Amino acid sequence: MEKKNRLFTLTNEQCITIASAFCFLIMAGRGMDTSIYNTLQPFIIEYFGTSLTQTSLFTTAESIGHLLINAVIMRLADRFNKSNALAGLVLALAAVMLGIGSAPTMGMFIFLKFLQGMLSPFMDNVCTGYTSDLHTKNRGTSVGSLFMLFSLAAALMPSYNTLIVDTLGKPWYFSYRGVGIYLLLLGLLFVFCFRFLFPLPDTPFTDQARMKEKKKLSILEMFRNGNMRALFVANVTMSFYNFFSQMLPTYFYMTNAEVYDTATRGLIATASSFGRLASRILYVPMSRKVDTTWYLRFQAIACTILNGVSFFIDDPKVWIATMFLSGLLSGSSYTARTVLTCEEYPEYSSSACAATSLAQGIASLVATPLMSFIADKLSFTLAMLIPIGFGCATYLVFRFMYHPKRELQQT
Repeated sequence: MEKKNRLFTLTNEQCITIASAFCFLIMAGRGMDTSIYNTLQPFIIEYFGTSLTQTSLFTTAESIGHLLINAVIMRLADRFNKSNALAGLVLALAAVMLGIGSAPTMGMFIFLKFLQGMLSPFMDNVCTGYTSDLHTKNRGTSVGSLFMLFSLAAALMPSYNTLIVDTLGKPWYFSYRGVGIYLLLLGLLFVFCFRFLFPLPDTPFTDQARMKEKKKLSILEMFRNGNMRALFVANVTMSFYNFFSQMLPTYFYMTNAEVYDTATRGLIATASSFGRLASRILYVPMSRKVDTTWYLRFQAIACTILNGVSFFIDDPKVWIATMFLSGLLSGSSYTARTVLTCEEYPEYSSSACAATSLAQGIASLVATPLMSFIADKLSFTLAMLIPIGFGCATYLVFRFMYHPKRELQQT
């Protein structure tokens, strides 16, 4: 069936291909957005002259925004046009990144981090939900490919930051300007293409959304599902675990900056990112052959062991190797959990993802000040052991709380 009313007449399949390509590019921008702060954190601390405890305000503000927006997404994300929402979110996030790139005061930086916390997960959920709607028959492969692009962009950000700060000698906020320009151009191109050149594709849920026939699904109804509760808890434990890699560059900077200089810290972060990239490349074929629940259990235990061993050896080469392996093992964890969430409520994919993503905001609100306080007052090493313990807890969630549908059918 051909789609008309635009400059080009295309089939719906062709429109889906173009829309998917934009989703992949947008998710790459999301990868830039999510990983740009980690390797720049030491320079931001130096720029504002803050302690670790004060610096936790930056991520706390982002987490509050994350919590607030996910509460909205759960009620509204599957009841409006996702393509229009996606275009608006990309342009809004571009404005925020450009704002941070304008060398703001500390107060303005905190406010912009709050806005970033609102926009980033919203864009993430809408982009994932829209991709899930476009590819209902091969959801796992499509969402896996989406996060593969996310990981590729995230993997390149440490090297990009090193290029800006070390090689070119520019201040840290120039990195934000580059990402902001990318998102701005991408958002404008998205709007131009689907407003003037190509029609928007139809999905299995398009007509239902237009006719407003979709039944409302409350949060309480959603969480009566035991698997949704398990996925929520898993997002809490994995969010705590992810703070390990986020705090690692600052840990090296604060404890042994001579051995772990900017280039070495960037190399370790890049190894972790490329490990996650390789993981998400492998996830696409792996998802057809390996049980998702088994994978989530295995990666939780394996990463806990790898990160624990690294602390006892404490050598740059070991850290590079173990962080690559940790990324390789855990890189598809979020993708796998997202696919499981979409499968629980395929018609409410964005709302379901937002419901479980609330856990990330809750975990960030607790983890950031807790780890910063322990690092400042007690021991940075002790603070870094906390997320490792939560990585182990993820195994317990998928061992005892989550029950694959095939197990439910057998019982």
